[in-house]
Amino acid sequence: MSNVPNPIKPFVITTTQTVTSFTVSCRTLVLFTNATFTVDSFDINNNLVSRQVIPITTEQYLEWNNNDEFIIDLMATICGYTLVTPTMPSATQQVVVPEIAPPEPAIPEVSTIPEVPA
Repeated sequence: MSNVPNPIKPFVITTTQTVTSFTVSCRTLVLFTNATFTVDSFDINNNLVSRQVIPITTEQYLEWNNNDEFIIDLMATICGYTLVTPTMPSATQQVVVPEIAPPEPAIPEVSTIPEVPA
């Protein structure tokens, strides 16, 4: 057999990856007109799953008004993502801190000094 590729009809192989977080960075900016952002999406192990370049319209640019939360929300919406807020323990939840016993006091070793005959 040889390593020469054998032509076939196009065959689709579908893989599924789960995105758990994303970052947004400004790629280009035309003052008072528009901007383009790069959205990197990551899986639970922080592996890059996809990179998208997303332009915004003049209307979106003017609404942005340098509010990063607006851009994050907009990019999440465009990508079809739902933002989640980290959960904090509520007042009714009790945080259990494991009790750790204090270390036992160290007992110094006493060496015996040989008696010297008088």
